[in-house]
Amino acid sequence: MEWVYIWLGILAVSLVVEFLSMELVSIWVSVGSLIAMILAFCNVPVIAQLIVFGVVTIACILGLRRVALKFFFRNKGKTNLDAIIGTNHKLIKKVNSEELGAIKINGVEWSVKSLDDEEIEVGNFVEIVSIDGNKFVVKKASINSKKIDKTQVASNDDKDNNNKQLENVENKATENTNNLKESNKKSKTKNKNNKENNK
Repeated sequence: MEWVYIWLGILAVSLVVEFLSMELVSIWVSVGSLIAMILAFCNVPVIAQLIVFGVVTIACILGLRRVALKFFFRNKGKTNLDAIIGTNHKLIKKVNSEELGAIKINGVEWSVKSLDDEEIEVGNFVEIVSIDGNKFVVKKASINSKKIDKTQVASNDDKDNNNKQLENVENKATENTNNLKESNKKSKTKNKNNKENNK
């Protein structure tokens, strides 16, 4: 019965890991450990439990993970995910072969990894080429690419509009100041002429 609790512990840990990572990998360890726990409860030899655990886990990862990914993302695939693939987004955290980067889509931060382990610095635009679990796989965007993040474009447009409005206000203020100076100058000239005529 000792192995029943061991498999139960593995089952619990793998479920927690899967919940935190959402990679659809640890869940198959849970399936393997569940079957092994049933075998342990039936007093099947430990070596048989280990073999079944390994075979079931590997078979599920290789054979069912891809199917599960397609199933879980089926509803979003034709609306959100497919639409995101091919779009460009500004990198807000450096990405390389050793660490994940980050981008923002509609204000939500997403983890990204480099397609060819290429190091891409913050500020560069990256193109989403695929999806790996809960991460986007990206590459450095080509200069001529037209599919830019709409939120980024909107943000840039807002900045341009604000700059134009500020420039207009400054121009009007300068114009008013010049008019006031010209008016004061004419007033002084007029007063000076009046004084000379009075003399």
